[in-house]
Amino acid sequence: LRQLRVDVAFLGTNGISAEHGFSTPDPHEGAVKRAMARCAAQVFVLGDASKMDNEYLVRFAEVDEVDALVTDARLPQERAEELRVAGLTVEIDTMGSIFGRREGTDPTLPPAARSASSSRPRWCW
Repeated sequence: LRQLRVDVAFLGTNGISAEHGFSTPDPHEGAVKRAMARCAAQVFVLGDASKMDNEYLVRFAEVDEVDALVTDARLPQERAEELRVAGLTVEIDTMGSIFGRREGTDPTLPPAARSASSSRPRWCW
C-alpha cells in the first residue's frame, strides 16, 4: 500500500476518542487502515455515535491525521464539540443517507423495502 496514492480514503472505525483517535481491535485491520490513511490526500472516517468513547488496542489514525469524521445525528453535541476542539471536522448525517435509513422510515421506498420486520440499514459506505 505504500506505493499507492489515492485522492480520498473512506475508513470505518470501531472506536472514536478525542484522546486516542480512531481505533480497531484487529492489528491486521489497523495496519491496512493506517497504510491507507497515509497514502490518501484526504481521509474521511465513517463511524456512528455508538463508536464514540470506545478505545481499542490498535490506533490507526490520530484525530489530526483525519480530514473529517462522518457520523450520525445520535452523536451528542458536546462530543462533537470535543472533537472539533481537537481539530477535527465533524459532519453529521442528519438525513440517514450515509448510515442508512431504518426499515419503515422512508415512505418513498417500495412497500417491500419498508417492512418493519427488520431494523438493518439499507446501505452504508
